[in-house]
Amino acid sequence: MYARDGYEVDNRDKAVWVANRNNPITDIYGKLMIDIHGKLSILSSGGTVVDIFSPTPVTRNATVSATLLDTGNFVLQELNPDGSVKRVLWQSFDHPTDTLLPGMKLGINLKTGHRWSLTSWRSEKVPADGSFTLTGDPNGTGQIVILRRGNIHWRSGSWQNGGFENANLQYSGPDIAGKTISFLRDLMTSIGMSMSMMKAIT
Repeated sequence: MYARDGYEVDNRDKAVWVANRNNPITDIYGKLMIDIHGKLSILSSGGTVVDIFSPTPVTRNATVSATLLDTGNFVLQELNPDGSVKRVLWQSFDHPTDTLLPGMKLGINLKTGHRWSLTSWRSEKVPADGSFTLTGDPNGTGQIVILRRGNIHWRSGSWQNGGFENANLQYSGPDIAGKTISFLRDLMTSIGMSMSMMKAIT
């Protein structure tokens, strides 16, 4: 069992984010919990399945809330006494799985080293990490790359005239699955990515 964020498409429930993709709950007693320190965890009858977020110390007796926004972003926030947001502690948009939603980023923060990337599912029904990852070039070239089991398998080319040089995948090689090509084309065109989503934050 998995904790996930989803939406309905073609009368089917589609998961767009999975909290515990590599740590499934082994029974039916899974629950999401925020402890008194603001730690967000998924629990089962056997104990902790995964800690989603372990905070730096929060203010003593602080109020912490978890909210699923209409954007699909699952946000953990520390609140002021009047209920207003003091700060965002953690958000799912900083940890995408295999789906890029409007407002998410894709790339590398060169200051912190944080990486926003998409990783395929292992199979249609198993959301564990698959073989392909779409992310910013770890060499800092500003390109988007597909990694296959950690090795660069495709490069987008540089950003020119509102698009990437290699967005049509002409240098992809014959062994990228058709669904990966289709996924990338949809990503580049229908979602309408901007450079702010593709480049590392400066």
